[in-house]
Amino acid sequence: MSGSGDAAPYEAWQRKYSTEHHKGWSAAALKWPPGKESWDALQVPNVSAAGDREGPRGRAGDAGPPGR
Repeated sequence: MSGSGDAAPYEAWQRKYSTEHHKGWSAAALKWPPGKESWDALQVPNVSAAGDREGPRGRAGDAGPPGR
């Protein structure tokens, strides 16, 4: 789980990623939490502080969670 301070930097990175990769994402697609494509591009470690596995959450404009 991330803290509330993570959303603004992520959303700024997401806007840049969308522009650089010609995704055309806007509105909700640029908001926290990231979808699978963004999560994978961020190369976030797959283990939380508690040792539980965490993954991306899907949303419009992104690939969504695995198995979807």
